[in-house]
Amino acid sequence: MNKTRSISRYMLHAAVVCNSVMLFAEEGGETGIAKIANSVKSNLSALADLVGQVAFLAGLLFFVSAVFKFKQHKDNPTQVPIGTPLSMLAISAALMFMGNFITPLGETLFGSDAKAGKQAEGLTSGFGGD
Repeated sequence: MNKTRSISRYMLHAAVVCNSVMLFAEEGGETGIAKIANSVKSNLSALADLVGQVAFLAGLLFFVSAVFKFKQHKDNPTQVPIGTPLSMLAISAALMFMGNFITPLGETLFGSDAKAGKQAEGLTSGFGGD
């Protein structure tokens, strides 16, 4: 288990280094820290989309597992309690609809008006581009 963690940690570090090298190799209007900050911003939005898609897929898998657990409960109720498939069904619903909660939760926590957006853009535009 510890070996797996260290391997995954090394892979993560290698991915970050490769991404940093590609950032400096690209040609664009921005330079320096502004370019890196904007790239990280775009990568984080892509990561949020990926998390939502993976959660939906995991929700589908939990739903299929819950159906099989219901069948096992029907065949042998003493071995598989009814709480197991019901909890798997609840987890499935939560995971499948998690993507619909991410945007409203972000708007609730950080605001969605134009002023909040301008403040967020100001974080990356003040890093000495041109």
